[in-house]
Amino acid sequence: MSEPITLTADPIATDPIPVPPLSPPPTKGREMPTWVAVILCACLIELGFILWAQFRFGSYRYALAYIQGARLQVRPGAKSVGTHRQGDVLETSVTIRNHGASPARIVGARSGCGCIASRGLPMTVPPGGSATFLVTVRFGSTVGEWHQTIEYLTDVVADSPQRVDLVGQVVGQ
Repeated sequence: MSEPITLTADPIATDPIPVPPLSPPPTKGREMPTWVAVILCACLIELGFILWAQFRFGSYRYALAYIQGARLQVRPGAKSVGTHRQGDVLETSVTIRNHGASPARIVGARSGCGCIASRGLPMTVPPGGSATFLVTVRFGSTVGEWHQTIEYLTDVVADSPQRVDLVGQVVGQ
């Protein structure tokens, strides 16, 4: 018969192998303070948001409205119609964009006076699409600054009504 084999630990084999550091430790004076890193990250996040807002919605304001739940957006929200004489009639357009995942129906429009008429209603705006409405404006007899608001009524409760401010100037004949 053969003798049993006994194993003993080799003191050389159990010593840890020194591993050199992957990169040299930072030297004094070259470290970035934590507050600088935080500000840099915040600026990069803000820049990313601004770029996303500009390319997706065309403005920071529309992106904030989207984040708050609005899916319909009137463009422009305020529109200058210029200077016109008393009694002039102007045709302009208003666009409503649907950023939602389902169709939105624009069922009507109202204004504070009988001097504005929107045509092409009712209309369905597809998801990701837009609809342009023709608006006829009849300027009254009052000379001076002119301002009217059109409200577009929709079947999307959270987004109704959508408002457009029309501003201009009326001059005498």
